[in-house]
Amino acid sequence: MGRPTIPGEITPEAIKTAGYYKVEGDELLHAPNRVTTPTDTLTKESYSTPKDLAAQAKTGWRWFDTREAAVAALNFAGPGPDLTCVVEDCADRIEVGRVPTDRLPEDVPR
Repeated sequence: MGRPTIPGEITPEAIKTAGYYKVEGDELLHAPNRVTTPTDTLTKESYSTPKDLAAQAKTGWRWFDTREAAVAALNFAGPGPDLTCVVEDCADRIEVGRVPTDRLPEDVPR
């Protein structure tokens, strides 16, 4: 057992799950640092700026400090934990509409 956490404390676990979240069908998508769409770019450095908040409303991606907060706020009741990236050396971002199939593991269907 580790030490108890202080309410509001940012734990290593919270840092790992902070980021942009979006529900699509029965999946909870997670982008820890950046989301790029054809018209907008959302970054962890600007998640609370008026421009980023407007882009979040338009794209459906929203910033949360933890996965648990995203699940609660987005009323997500889908299956199990999400997969952030299945590609080796993932660039910690999701580009909507672009799948890097040349870098997918061999067991992932293309």
